[in-house]
Amino acid sequence: MSIILVLQRGVRLCNRFRFFSAPFTRPFTRSFIRSFTRLLCVSSLLLGLWYQVWQPANAQAPLTDTTSGQQPADVAAPHAIYLPYVSANEQASPTTTPPTTTPPTTMSSSDSTYGAATVGESLEKPCVTKATVPTALVLSPADDWQSALTQAGPSATILLHGGTYQSTDKLWIPNGQPNRLITIQPYNCEAVTLYTSLRPGSYNVIAGLHIEAVGISDTTWAIRIDGKNKGPIRQVVIRNNTILGGDKDAVKVSADVVGATITGNHIDGGKASHDLNVQSEGTATAPDQIVISNNLLTKHYFNSVSEDMLQVIDALNIEFSHNTCADGPAMEQCVDIKETRAPLNIHNNIFDGGSLHTVGDGVDGSAGCMVIHEHNKQPENHLIDHNLFRNCRDTVIRFASEGGNALARATVRNNIFISPDSTDLDGLLIWRAQDVDFENNTMIRGDLKLGVAGDATRTPVNTTLKNNLFYQTRIDDRTTPPTSTYQCSYNLSFQITGNVGQANCQNSQWNADPLLPDIAHEQLKPASNSPACEGGENGVTQGALPCL
Repeated sequence: MSIILVLQRGVRLCNRFRFFSAPFTRPFTRSFIRSFTRLLCVSSLLLGLWYQVWQPANAQAPLTDTTSGQQPADVAAPHAIYLPYVSANEQASPTTTPPTTTPPTTMSSSDSTYGAATVGESLEKPCVTKATVPTALVLSPADDWQSALTQAGPSATILLHGGTYQSTDKLWIPNGQPNRLITIQPYNCEAVTLYTSLRPGSYNVIAGLHIEAVGISDTTWAIRIDGKNKGPIRQVVIRNNTILGGDKDAVKVSADVVGATITGNHIDGGKASHDLNVQSEGTATAPDQIVISNNLLTKHYFNSVSEDMLQVIDALNIEFSHNTCADGPAMEQCVDIKETRAPLNIHNNIFDGGSLHTVGDGVDGSAGCMVIHEHNKQPENHLIDHNLFRNCRDTVIRFASEGGNALARATVRNNIFISPDSTDLDGLLIWRAQDVDFENNTMIRGDLKLGVAGDATRTPVNTTLKNNLFYQTRIDDRTTPPTSTYQCSYNLSFQITGNVGQANCQNSQWNADPLLPDIAHEQLKPASNSPACEGGENGVTQGALPCL
């Protein structure tokens, strides 16, 4: 409506008010009525002008129905709302001041096939805006964003403007549906910090955020994918976030969860326990198809004595790949495998032992990079393949060191083990284990221990050592044939120590220089004329890496 049309209608309205006073004959009455009608006339005219000028500048499109992800039925215009942008500097401080320590987010490696590359929010590309997702709901810290998250419906995409979002409680995200995901991520790659504890539902994607468990009463976990208390959880993606805090664990995956992908994150927390804990919690249905890849796991946030970075208890299929474990001053192991219902697939990770246990050991007094111990059943044959174990302190891998009914098993192949020395503090301990297949590994220094002297309960059974390259390694054979035996063949050993004898290792090369180019800088591919190039069984290369 134009301003001229508003004025014309105002004049007609004033005339109607003027005619209203005509029936009254007394002068006082007519004067009062005319004054009153003039006031109404002017007020109506001003109201019409205000509506015409102010309303278009401030009108907003209808808010998307967050319960269904669709527009309400009585709204014709198919637009989502843009809510005001409020910068992070305009927000109030969180009720709990977050720590200022920022652990490193990358770890260098001599070979890009190992460990995590860049992690965190910067990976969340391409940036998402209203132009790329027209149906998105765009929010800022000043809006009722908590209701939007906890009432989102299938197909909802919630984009958060940059800033700090302090919740009042932990937030349960509803379930999406197959091919109708609920997605929460930053608007246009802006920096978003959530001070809360998230409980994702099925078919959720949480990406590109800084999530920190502070400022609320329940900070047990920063994220819990909870298949125990809210029914089964299916297909959750936790991608490219920084996840900090958690009095117990930073991230927990519990009970009936199938299809969770945790990738590209920097995870640091678990004051009392773990960065990441996956377990059934005693339920009949255990977590399954859990992929943990390309994450940086650190243990510096609380700077206190803690447990492991990853612990798995009574779970099904889990892949742990291309992760980096680093910066854990006082913790237990990077990976702790307890009872499982299916083998774990652990490959292409970096275990940076030199940056672990720099202050002391963990809660139970142990240290090292990995421990495997199962109880009350035959152990699963875990696959430990193409990993880099660098300077692990106390133990590299420990196969069931405790007594009782603990037992362990794994196929350990194509790994690189680099230790600063060849003492008891550099041990790869194959103790209470059965059917361990140790093949095609490169071991620089370190101490490979088969059994424990004087303790028959910690003696491995049916261990295979084949096609390995041992460089200045100490090998301690504490088995007691014929009750417990190992098979050793086609290995290359150079300047090794210990008590393993040539008679116990058939078709092997002894004191043969593998011609490794530069051990100090982890250049470990044998030269093209190395005796390792065709020294393995059926002419394969000995060790983890191909020849130059």
